Amino acid sequence: MLLRMEDVMLASSTSLSQRRRVVLVALHFSEYAYLCAQELRLKHEVLLILDSAAAIGELGRLPAATSGLSIKCIDRAQTLPGLWKNLREISDFIQAFKPDLIHFQEVATPLGVLLAMRHRRLPMVLTVHDPRPHSGDDHYSLSQIRQRSTLALFRRLCDAAITHGELLREQLEADNPRLRGRVSSVPHGPLGGPLATQPSEPGNFLFFGRVHRYKGLGYFVDAIEQLHAAGHKVKGVIAGRGPDLEPYRARIQGHPAFDLHDRFIRDDELPGFFGRAHAVVLPYTDGTQSGVAAMALGYGRAVVSTRVGSVQEMVRDGDNGILLPPCDAKALTEALRRIVTEPALAHAMGERSYALGQGELSWARNAEISAQAYAKALVFRAR
Repeated sequence: MLLRMEDVMLASSTSLSQRRRVVLVALHFSEYAYLCAQELRLKHEVLLILDSAAAIGELGRLPAATSGLSIKCIDRAQTLPGLWKNLREISDFIQAFKPDLIHFQEVATPLGVLLAMRHRRLPMVLTVHDPRPHSGDDHYSLSQIRQRSTLALFRRLCDAAITHGELLREQLEADNPRLRGRVSSVPHGPLGGPLATQPSEPGNFLFFGRVHRYKGLGYFVDAIEQLHAAGHKVKGVIAGRGPDLEPYRARIQGHPAFDLHDRFIRDDELPGFFGRAHAVVLPYTDGTQSGVAAMALGYGRAVVSTRVGSVQEMVRDGDNGILLPPCDAKALTEALRRIVTEPALAHAMGERSYALGQGELSWARNAEISAQAYAKALVFRAR
């Protein structure tokens, strides 16, 4: 059922003025959800439900409640009885909170979908971080089939949805026609931060995060090797672990132009990695959005990225970064060469990255559009 135009106008006009009671469930994306909740609480009453291990991993701590924000952290269940215990405990908190609606961060976990099914009476909004899977996923594995089934059920249960970009909104509506007219595109919002005050190291290029095939590590390695061979003073910093590191390990280890940190990067290490970076590099072969680009906004760093998904809505060519075609090692090499040979360029782009994260792509803007999505869900449920 599509919303009529007058319904959409009503949702938009009333969303910012009405205070609501919102449950925000984030069994992953803890930092994202916490920053979103901090802004939402200024105009709504919010109950934030987090996975304890994920919260500590992303925030470095279990966050404390503040005015307008209640927080419930749960320990991840390792057994079926533990799963049912978590389900009952969270459900009791939700019922006691007496919410107007429930907002899930989409994660393919049994607990998440069981919570959604148990509270179907509530209007439901779903933030879909990846409308379509990345390349390299094994679509025929049992785990992937289970994940896709879980996500499909989530999307059938929701009354309205949120994506992080117009292209992703179009993809989600194309794949889920029942949601047409009820998907809102919101800015991702900056992660990490505050603004790095230390000067960046010239030629320090950061490849950060879990190393999956679609991240394009091979193109980064090619570009750094070529620049080094041409006599440029560069350092390719690779910070993160993952399955696609192995094909390139022999080329990276022992090479003077690389600095490999093959491990989980703690929250308190992020300012150092991003602060030293001359630019953050995202040579993705495909993708949706990028939490790494969001960190570059938070720390005020220039971004060199391929034109994939809605990353290009966060990284603006010639403004806060350089955009190039995916799977093009020559174009990537030339973009990094430009950063090295034009010393003031990355600094100016980094300043504009930070300004974007505080303005057009801020959490305040995220909360404003999220509130409009809440209104759409409530209007649809009331029909």
